[in-house]
Amino acid sequence: MSESYKEYYEITGGKPPHDETARAFELLLKTHDPTGSCALDFGCGAGRDSRFLLDQGLLVTAVDADPEGIANLNGTDRLTVVASTFDTFTFQEYDLITSRWALSFNSPATFNDMFSRLKASLKPDGILSCNIFGKNDEWAKNPRMTFLSEEEIRALLEGLQIRELKEKEYDGQQANGIPKHWHLFDILAQKT
Repeated sequence: MSESYKEYYEITGGKPPHDETARAFELLLKTHDPTGSCALDFGCGAGRDSRFLLDQGLLVTAVDADPEGIANLNGTDRLTVVASTFDTFTFQEYDLITSRWALSFNSPATFNDMFSRLKASLKPDGILSCNIFGKNDEWAKNPRMTFLSEEEIRALLEGLQIRELKEKEYDGQQANGIPKHWHLFDILAQKT
């Protein structure tokens, strides 16, 4: 694990779940009993959303490419931890998928295929909560990452009911305090 990832996990590991994941769970409750429902935390990092979803009674699959970063997530039979890149992950079926600050790290060459498989893995009435970096993001010159326009994101979401699609562009900072220009699309969608 690189020092930058180790620092990121240390900074974010004890934080509460992302607000968007908590809102996705609230939407899930309208159609699902959380006991026995399956969730995917795709790009789980230090596991802050995985822990929240476990606390709500869901069965959770936590996926991250860094096996050292997810090592601290073991400890319950309702959690499956998988070290995998996004484009090689074998999807099952899920009632809720959350992916915060992660999907854009998938290569453009395999992004659409990966996202199609992710979308197909949602069960009926399943919830998707994620964000994708926009084309004005400071990191947009990185050819190994995927940056999309609103039109491209809407095309990816075809077949899902879009509950929220919010564009954010602002100057802020990374988890470690380094300044960065962010361009993000927050997505909350449901398979109907």
